[in-house]
Amino acid sequence: MTMQLCLVKNIPVPWSPLAKTFALVVALEVLCSATSLTTPLADLARAYRQQPNPQTRSAVLQFASLHKDSSGALAYLVLGSEEIEEKKYKDALKHLETASRGLPGLADYTAYLISACHFEMGNYSEADRSLKPVSEQYPPSPLVEKSVILAANAFLRDQKAKKAVALVQHHQADLTTPEFESLLAHAFELDGDNNSARPHFEEILTEFPLSTEAVRLDPARIEALPLKLRLTRCLRLIDGGDLVRARRELELLIPRLSGPDADLAQVRLGSARLLARDNQGAYDYLLKLDIRSPDADAERLYWLVRASRRLDRPADFQQPLDRLAATYPRSPWRLQALRSAGDYFWVQNLPSAYEPVYRACAESFSSDPLAADCQWRVTFSAYRRHDAAAPAAFEALLQRYPDSDKTPNTLYFLGRLAETRHDWHAAHAWYSELASFYPNYFYTTLAQEKLRSPEIARASPAPAAIALLRSIVFKSRSHTENFNPAPVNRLRYERARLLASAGLDELAESELRFGAKKD
Repeated sequence: MTMQLCLVKNIPVPWSPLAKTFALVVALEVLCSATSLTTPLADLARAYRQQPNPQTRSAVLQFASLHKDSSGALAYLVLGSEEIEEKKYKDALKHLETASRGLPGLADYTAYLISACHFEMGNYSEADRSLKPVSEQYPPSPLVEKSVILAANAFLRDQKAKKAVALVQHHQADLTTPEFESLLAHAFELDGDNNSARPHFEEILTEFPLSTEAVRLDPARIEALPLKLRLTRCLRLIDGGDLVRARRELELLIPRLSGPDADLAQVRLGSARLLARDNQGAYDYLLKLDIRSPDADAERLYWLVRASRRLDRPADFQQPLDRLAATYPRSPWRLQALRSAGDYFWVQNLPSAYEPVYRACAESFSSDPLAADCQWRVTFSAYRRHDAAAPAAFEALLQRYPDSDKTPNTLYFLGRLAETRHDWHAAHAWYSELASFYPNYFYTTLAQEKLRSPEIARASPAPAAIALLRSIVFKSRSHTENFNPAPVNRLRYERARLLASAGLDELAESELRFGAKKD
């Protein structure tokens, strides 16, 4: 089992269309200024890290020896972190211990790197003890995850399997699922408890086949998986985009399957062919399949619509759509097929074709959040052709799907419709709601401009519009969002600035992204 000591790990932050994570917006704004800092140390550090040689190292070392304040300590941090990359662990340990005395605000960074040095030098007990400042850091350190992995691997190297198990189980929330499963699997295996290790190895190979942890495992473990788990593994490979491996494993697996599992595997093989751009081949294959399982057959029909769309043959939509409506009217695959067909006609700007498709989607799946987009497009189409029913349709959309990402759009066009009626009071109400609760949207900037127009600015919000808005429960918002950083964010920004002042731009970015995710 190999050990990776890369200090910086990208922390994925989900970008919601509702822009809920306003902390990230602020963090990245601060990042732009933080990582563009130019200081004497930053210049020296970047030169050393880009071209590590005796001259650039000597320049940073001289700076460190001449400065007895935090900037000197930062220089020692730069030296230590780069010396680890160069595998000069004794030099790194000396410089990092010096840095730790002058950087109490970055104690987690020095502690983690000191622990990494001990690990690489074989001092496994010391590696665990050195990590204490990481767990004590406030605000919470972005290095908690990596420190748990480091400590667990130190226990494994030191043949202390039970300690590794206890540590990993205690910190499950700090680890990704593949990390958690992998560490537990190896710890149980080291302890001779193969029965406990097996389900954790199976979880990695089945649910996370593209993870680093899965790739490192012996391929023979795949052959040992039960057939149903191997099928799940193939489906996850498709979901992850590894279509070549998915097709290869599915083709070997299908002859060994029966019943619904065989049906699902055959349909997903067809989907893999389509996703790999074998459009005609996928269509022909899916068309000829004889599928008995209702859910798998509904999915097959969905992929036939997708294949027809890829082949630019909209006439071929009708047969699978009709079959879905007649045989599987409530299947989620019918919902997806209707959306796919509707989107094709939407892009072609054919209202007479997309309106009935989207309307069928909205009416048949009114309780499904995914149908909000269908209803939006039917309503917006009515707005574009100046249908008198458009205002009521927009209000109904707002009431039915208040937490949809189309809510800001809906509020804006309700305002526009009110303007066409010269109902400045209603326009004020709709635009104000948009400006108050959705500050980071394109339509909000337009609404703010409208609110400054004389007619709307002078008008008080219409009571009827306000009453309708107050009758709606918006579960996605509990308060007005703003860009004022909380105290914990301010502390994190200062840590990021400190790191950036030493040219440690990746660490500054990691600090802020972690804060955007966790704080």
